[in-house]
Amino acid sequence: MILSLEAHGLEGEAAIKADLEKHQNLIYFLEQQSWLHFNPSLEGLPSAQDFQKRLPLCQPFTRPERAVVMAYAKIYLSKQFLKAFQQNPDLAVFLEHDYESYFPSFIVEKFKNNVDSHPLKLEILSTILSNKIVNIMGPCWCIQTAQTHKITEIEVALKFLNVFKTYEEEWQDLSKQTLTPLPQTLYQSLTVIQNRTGYVASASL
Repeated sequence: MILSLEAHGLEGEAAIKADLEKHQNLIYFLEQQSWLHFNPSLEGLPSAQDFQKRLPLCQPFTRPERAVVMAYAKIYLSKQFLKAFQQNPDLAVFLEHDYESYFPSFIVEKFKNNVDSHPLKLEILSTILSNKIVNIMGPCWCIQTAQTHKITEIEVALKFLNVFKTYEEEWQDLSKQTLTPLPQTLYQSLTVIQNRTGYVASASL
């Protein structure tokens, strides 16, 4: 099963080293968020010393390590998105289709008013959005892009949604696949998304 499109297309020493540096800085950043109760050592993640050993050897992140960082990145982003939706509920319109897709179609058809007024609608939207971004762009991109450009995570996310519409159908097909190789156009789409949003993240936070 694919963890994220960004990780699946990772090849070459330079790419692996850049990926390690991004994750090292992201782990440090997440560790500073006290409300996350994120303890890298407890989660079995590499220490700063481990990263220094791995970099010259180009030892990439393992799937379990990547999965842990993705999970905490999603939690962090969900909270940021929830704050944004609470401050401006009109932003929810950008995810209306995704929100309705969260429920079985017959539920939406029979109880649309109840679905639209669900007491946890904003929480669901926040989770949907964080999952979508991290599953496609990886755990680092949105957070480090926001830091690099001194903007909010929701600004990055909305620009991402606008650009990603072009690849939505292709990504839905990809999410059902477990075989490789995957379409090269999907790997290329990551660069296109970054270029079209105008946001290229720095690994430095």
